[in-house]
Amino acid sequence: MIFLTAASPVVIPLLAFILPGLALITAPRRFSDLPAAAAHTILWSISLLTLTSFITSSLGLPVLLTVPFVALIMVAGLSAGRWKTWRDPRALWLTLAFVTCVLALVAAFSLPYFLFHLGLPTGDAQKAIFWAQKIIDTNSIPDYSVARMLLNRDPVDFYTPGLHTLTALVMQLSAHPLIAVGMFSVAAAIAAAAVSLALATEVFPNRPFVVIVPFLVVTNLRFLRYLREPGYHFQNIVGEILLFGLLWLGVRLLRRWHWPDAILAIMAALSLALTHQFSSFMALFVLLPIGGAFIFRYRHSAASLARAHPIRVLVLLSALVLLILSGFVIDLHHKIPHLFTRQPHLLHLVPSPAEYMTLMGSAWFVLGLAGLAVLAWQLRRKDRDIGRLGFVLCTFVPLILSQGPRLGIDVPPVRALFYSVIPLSITGAYLITLLWHFVVRQAPAPRRTLRLLLVLLVISSAARSVSAAYVLTHSVRTNATLTPEQVFLAEQLAAPETNGAVLIDDYNRRSASWLLLSGQPMYTRIAADLEQQMNEARQSPERHELYLNQLDFEKIFSLGSLPLITQLMEKHNIHFITGIESSSDAAFQHNPALAEVARAGDIILRGVKGTVPGQRSPVVKPQVSTTGDPPEEIGRWLLQPTTLANDIGDREDTFEHLPASLRTTRLSAPFADSQRTYRVTSSPLIPLRFNVGDYVRVLWEEEMSQKPDSNVQFLLVASAPEPLTLTTPSQDEYQIENGASFLTLPFDQVPWDKNGFITMTLHNPNETPVEIDVIAIGLSTSR
Repeated sequence: MIFLTAASPVVIPLLAFILPGLALITAPRRFSDLPAAAAHTILWSISLLTLTSFITSSLGLPVLLTVPFVALIMVAGLSAGRWKTWRDPRALWLTLAFVTCVLALVAAFSLPYFLFHLGLPTGDAQKAIFWAQKIIDTNSIPDYSVARMLLNRDPVDFYTPGLHTLTALVMQLSAHPLIAVGMFSVAAAIAAAAVSLALATEVFPNRPFVVIVPFLVVTNLRFLRYLREPGYHFQNIVGEILLFGLLWLGVRLLRRWHWPDAILAIMAALSLALTHQFSSFMALFVLLPIGGAFIFRYRHSAASLARAHPIRVLVLLSALVLLILSGFVIDLHHKIPHLFTRQPHLLHLVPSPAEYMTLMGSAWFVLGLAGLAVLAWQLRRKDRDIGRLGFVLCTFVPLILSQGPRLGIDVPPVRALFYSVIPLSITGAYLITLLWHFVVRQAPAPRRTLRLLLVLLVISSAARSVSAAYVLTHSVRTNATLTPEQVFLAEQLAAPETNGAVLIDDYNRRSASWLLLSGQPMYTRIAADLEQQMNEARQSPERHELYLNQLDFEKIFSLGSLPLITQLMEKHNIHFITGIESSSDAAFQHNPALAEVARAGDIILRGVKGTVPGQRSPVVKPQVSTTGDPPEEIGRWLLQPTTLANDIGDREDTFEHLPASLRTTRLSAPFADSQRTYRVTSSPLIPLRFNVGDYVRVLWEEEMSQKPDSNVQFLLVASAPEPLTLTTPSQDEYQIENGASFLTLPFDQVPWDKNGFITMTLHNPNETPVEIDVIAIGLSTSR
C-alpha cells in the first residue's frame, strides 16, 4: 500500500492517457495497427475524462466520482465484444512493446524533472493547480469572476473548466498532487508525439519512414519546452493533443466514414473547447481545409446518410450544437471579436524570416518547410489524395497565422508558429525518406557514405536541439520553476493570522508567482510586458480597469522607498510585497513603512507595518519638498496612473524598458541616506528617459499624434551645488534649482520619438556632482 501511494504521482498521470481508452478500442493485430490504436486510446481517454469530470463538477459532485462513472463506461465498452480482441496474445505483446517504448520516453524525460526540478512543476501549471484546488474545495466549477479580485485578470482568460476539472482529478487521485501535475505534463507531451505518429501514418499509409516522426517532434527546440520544464505551457500541450487528434480523425473520415471516429471527433472537439481557448481558436483555422474537403467529399451522400442513420446523425448534430454553445459558456463570443481588427496590437511581435530559423531551429525548419514544398508540388496532379491535400493545406495554416497581425488577425504570432511543430515534423520526415531513396539509387560506394551523412545530419541536428534546450534551462534554474523556497513562502502567507493580497515581482523572478498557492489574492508586476495589456485596455471597460490597476502595481515598485506607496497598497488591499535581493528589494529595504517577513533564496517577502502581525505602524514623513506646492498635491500626482516615475536608488534605475530611467555616464552605485535613496553623477549631460509608448500612451493621447493631449508636469528631486538647465525634446530650456523642481510643460514641448520615449536632458556644464533622488513626468492635474 505504501508503494502504491508513493508511485501514484507517476502512475496516475500515465493511466489518464491509457486506461479508459484501452477498454473502448479494438486490440491491434498487426504492427501497422499500433499508431492508430495508440491515438484512439489517448483521445478516448483524455476526452472521456475531461467531459466526465466537467459534468461531475457541474452537477456539484466531488470530482472523484468521475472514477466510478468512467469505470462503468469501460465495463460497457469491454462487454460490447472488445474484451475478446484482447485475448489474442499478439495484441498483448504488441501493446506491451508499444507501452514499453512510451514508458522509456517518459522515464528519460522525467529524470531532469526529478533531479533538477525536484519533482515540482513549472510555469503555467500554477493557474491550473489554483483553479483545480478551488474545484476540490467546493465540489463545483470555479467562479471565474473572482479572477478580478484574486489575480487582477479578466475572467475570460480562465474559462477552461475542462482542463481544471481534469487537473483536479489527477491531483485528487495522487498522494503528491504537485508531482502528479508535472508528470501529467510529461505524459501529455509523449502522448502528443504518439498522435503525431498516427497522423503521419494516416497521411502516408504503408510508409515505414513515419516511425521517425515522433523523434523529430520530441527533439524540436520548441516542443522540448513541454518536456524540459514540466508544467510550462501546461494547457498548450493538452490542446495540441486534441487539435492534432482532430486533424488525424478528420483525415481518417475523409478516407472512410466510421461512426466511432465521428463520435470521438465530436467528443474531442468539445473537450478542446473546454481545455484551451487559443488551441480552440487555432483549430477553427487549422481544420478549415479539412472541413471544406469533408463537405466536398460527402456533399452527395449527406441526405442518404441521414436517412440510413437518423439517430446517429441527430446525436452528431446535437453534439455540434453543444460545441457551439460551449463557446458561449466560456464567454468566447466576447473575446473573439477583438481578434479581428484593422489595428492589431501584436503587430510588433510578428517574426522576421531570419527569426523563424532561430525560433524553430534552422536545420529542422528548413527540412520541414522543404518537405512541405515538395509535397505540395506533388499534389498538383489530378489524381491527388484528398486526405493528403487537406493535411498540406492545414500545415500551411500555422505558418500563415504566424503573420496573422499583418492580416488583421490579432493573435500572438510566435505562439501560432509553434503549432507547426507536429505537421512540419511529418513533412520533414517525408523529405528525409525522399533523400534516402535518392541515395539508394546511387552506386554502392557513395551510397554508404551518403546514407551515413544523412543519418549523421539528422542525429546531430536533433542532438544540438536537445543540448540547446537543456543547457539553456538546466544550467540555471528557470524563473518559472517552483522551488521548496517558494513553497515555504506560500506556507508563511497561508498562515491563519495573515490576511491580505500579495504583490509579487514577476518581472525579476517568475517563480515568485507560485505564491498563488498561498490562497491569498496575488497580483503581479509584469513591467515591460505591460504594453500588451495597455493595448487591450480599449477592448472593454473591465480590461481598462485592470490595466489601470497594473500601472498602480508598477508604481509601487518604481517608487519603492517612498512611504506614500502604502496608499496604493491600501487601495488594493495589498499587505505583502516581494522584492528581489540586490534589485527591486533595494528600495523596499529603505522604506520605513515596510518590514521583512520572510525570505527564500533571493526573494524577500515584506509586509506593511500595521497590517502584518507583530509590526507597528510607521511614522511617515513627507518625502518631497517643493516651493509653492504642498507635498500632498505632488504625492497625489505621483500616484496617478498617468504619471511615469522612478525613485532613483536601486539596480533598475538604468533599465530603459521600465517607466522612467536615468541614462547617463559617470553614474554611481545606489546610495541610501535615512529615508532617501539616490545616485550621483558628474556627467555634463544627464538624459532622463520616460517610456510613454509601453506604459501610458493610450492615456496620454487619443489620435496617435505622438504628443500628449494636455500639458504635462515634470518633477525632479535632486541636490546640486549649482543650477542646472533642463532641455525638453522641443529644445526649450528651464532653469533647475537645488531641491525639488515641479514644472508645468506645454504639451507641444514634450513629443515622444518613434520608439515611444520622451528624453529630457539635464545640462551640468561644470560637471559638479549631482544627487538625483526622484524623476517623474505625467499629465498636468490642471487641464
